[in-house]
Amino acid sequence: LNLFETSTHIPMIWRWPDQWSPHRVKTPVSILDIPSTIAAITDSTHNGHGRALLGELRGQTTATPVPIFSELIAERLPNRAVRLGALKWIDSALYDLNTDPQEQVDLASTRSHEATQLAEIMKTQLIEHPPTPPQWLTPTHTKATLQQLEAMGYIEHD
Repeated sequence: LNLFETSTHIPMIWRWPDQWSPHRVKTPVSILDIPSTIAAITDSTHNGHGRALLGELRGQTTATPVPIFSELIAERLPNRAVRLGALKWIDSALYDLNTDPQEQVDLASTRSHEATQLAEIMKTQLIEHPPTPPQWLTPTHTKATLQQLEAMGYIEHD
């Protein structure tokens, strides 16, 4: 698993025939936008992250791109990415998805202003929302569970 487009670019499909005509939205969106969108559709409140996608669902385009964040935790090491429009920042590498959709050419040294901009966006995100390890990375087992795992040979007693 990685944070390149081949892993993170997945379609978000909404269907409401009486309200929206079928169309494709090219604006990147986040899974965090789903609760805000549902809240807007149902005229309820939502205090979480994300934005309501009503304009996009009605076929309007977003004038200003918003940062889309991705995170992958593998082998206890976080890997993070931020996408802003066609630019994508993955662990100190900058890619332009318009000219390099396969993310093969790191532009961080040749487009340093944009690289710095995305790095600062990521830094702000990490300060405002520090990562917390998933619960499965810090297991808490009862003594009985540990004894069963040891008896089955999954763990060794020191």
